[in-house]
Amino acid sequence: MTKPDRFSTLEIPELPKRTPTPAGYTIEDLMSIREAPRIELLEDSEQVQLTVAYASTNSASTPILFIDVLTHFHREQLEHYALERYSQLGDTGDDVWHAVTIDIPKGLTSMLGILNIPNTCLDNGKLPGADRAAYRNLRETAEPAWTSGEILSIGTKREGTLTNRTARFNPLYNAGNQATAPYPVAESRPLLHQTQMEVAQGLTLNTWLYLPPDREIKDVLLVTDGEVHAEEVPLLNLYQPHDSAIVYFSPEEASLRGDFLGNIELVASSLKNHVLPWAKTLAEQKGKVWPVDVSDYIIAGGSLGGYAAAGIVLIHPEIALNAIVQSAALWWPDRQYWLLESWQEHIDAPAGIKRAIFHEYGRYDIRLSQENVELANVLSQADNVTSASREYNGGHNYLSWRQGLIEGHNWILNNRPQG
Repeated sequence: MTKPDRFSTLEIPELPKRTPTPAGYTIEDLMSIREAPRIELLEDSEQVQLTVAYASTNSASTPILFIDVLTHFHREQLEHYALERYSQLGDTGDDVWHAVTIDIPKGLTSMLGILNIPNTCLDNGKLPGADRAAYRNLRETAEPAWTSGEILSIGTKREGTLTNRTARFNPLYNAGNQATAPYPVAESRPLLHQTQMEVAQGLTLNTWLYLPPDREIKDVLLVTDGEVHAEEVPLLNLYQPHDSAIVYFSPEEASLRGDFLGNIELVASSLKNHVLPWAKTLAEQKGKVWPVDVSDYIIAGGSLGGYAAAGIVLIHPEIALNAIVQSAALWWPDRQYWLLESWQEHIDAPAGIKRAIFHEYGRYDIRLSQENVELANVLSQADNVTSASREYNGGHNYLSWRQGLIEGHNWILNNRPQG
């Protein structure tokens, strides 16, 4: 029987306010908004107005604005996010322009895209969002909400099919407070060395390695959910450290993610016996000096990856003394919270091992927020732990976690205890 949860769930955000799209836009105006969104600051408000435009040749469907952090809360009310046909233009040929102006929280970080829903679904009230599987299928068809800047191509591997569907999203960072990307996107992504390795019966990991240009590697960043951070929401698009190696790892079969990341001993043995020996050997073959002190190792992850990172740095300090723990799924398994309780016991642990932990969780991470607030409290009291905890303005997603990986890595390098 599933135990009752001892942590409460936050309230679901209300539907965002819509504002009538201003009249008088020309085709040139709409084309400019299609290239880059308009973000208007609202005076004395914690909201900003986001305007996007989209041209469609398919009159049988309606474009919907997908705001990853918010839309999934309202997936049975997708019509609220529908773009309206911009009828003031007259005849524009085959293109039918649509636009929407919608309020979003100031400082929000989220992926955005356009979903096209058949008009028949809107007319008869049978929205794809009412069915979880149909909603996931719809999400996989997302197109960019604008055409400039970085576009994330996220392929979904579907069991029993021969093809992958690829959703395409725009990253929106810190809406209204800065440009949509906090760092310049690299013109070219450096080489990633990749291999597969069987780490246990029936479990094969895909593993990637980034080697910095500097000969001496000062630290090693171990990244769970490697396929996402290596290929789909690529860390190296924004961040290429000169003296840090990055090791990404994840199960070849996506369905085994929970079995793998939810088993801290399996993660530990995989790293010690397979992943790290491979990375070290390859680095040395390339003439690099690989670090040997565990204070130079950092493990990072979000959700179950955050659970694994928090577990490794506590239970297996011989692997890594530092961690980036993001939106940790501390309830795993079955709401037992054993790892949180283990950290609670560590508060009064004897002096000795010194750790550095960067911890974060999302403002819209409504199911995991409270348990991560408790973890932040525990970390702040733990002996020989240098920690920083923060609430970021986003949800349970890899876009926020990519930003946190960069900032958390730099924080650890500047704050980790020495010796």
